[in-house]
Amino acid sequence: MVRRLIDALEGAGASVGAYEVRAVREYGKPLHLNPRLVLDTLLRRGVDVVLSPPSLDWDCYGLAILAPTWFGRVAAPMVGFLKGHCFPGGPAVCLATRAARVEYS
Repeated sequence: MVRRLIDALEGAGASVGAYEVRAVREYGKPLHLNPRLVLDTLLRRGVDVVLSPPSLDWDCYGLAILAPTWFGRVAAPMVGFLKGHCFPGGPAVCLATRAARVEYS
């Protein structure tokens, strides 16, 4: 889904940068049954993350699109990223995906 969004934005002439945010301590699968992931997400705990590529220059961007969400909240690795990399005031969007009917959202 993110790849399709990047392609669409670039196709419309936008300059796009994509970064992977990965938890330093990975969560075991299946994710929806992982108690640490559930607690980190529901309690809005930020976890230590690694950013790839490692350098980020917010001045290059006018919009931040963040993915994923877990359990209807910003994912714990993304919370950790946001605590360490504050977006300086531009708009930010959280991309939510779900295997539910459209009426759910």
